[in-house]
Amino acid sequence: MVETPPELKGGTATKRPKPATLNTGIEIMVPEYITTGEKILVNTTTGEFGGRAD
Repeated sequence: MVETPPELKGGTATKRPKPATLNTGIEIMVPEYITTGEKILVNTTTGEFGGRAD
């Protein structure tokens, strides 16, 4: 993930999504606890966040 707004306090306790731009230029919605630079999984069928990558 290339860019996403910083986590807000209490973000891990809620499931509010925030926009994130991937290195391909695609923008998807991710949970607030995800930070810039993390590797994530994206469902290629739906284009939705699938979880953190190992």
